[in-house]
Amino acid sequence: MRRLALMFLTVLAALVACGGPSATAPSTAPTTKAPITADQAAYLDGLREINPGLVMNTDRAIRRATNICLDIEEGMTEPEVVRSTVARLSGSNATIDAPQAAQAVELAKRHICEK
Repeated sequence: MRRLALMFLTVLAALVACGGPSATAPSTAPTTKAPITADQAAYLDGLREINPGLVMNTDRAIRRATNICLDIEEGMTEPEVVRSTVARLSGSNATIDAPQAAQAVELAKRHICEK
């Protein structure tokens, strides 16, 4: 019994020293997102027309568009960029085919690349 009480006091002292249990809990506050530019909004609107699931996470959609631009800058051929885009954009919220990926590539070129 004495050992249990000592262990309890040790844990309690540690919690008090570090500010209590909430001091180590992850924050549940919403993260601040960067403002969306007009070009990014146009890109997201175009993606939404292709498949609404593509814009469930706007930050991720914009990051993926940036990756499409990097593929182009690295010299990938158009068919390679389209294949890469199918793989990149298809996932849990949406699945796209090659013609839809080609539309997404054109949107990225027009609204994201070199902006």
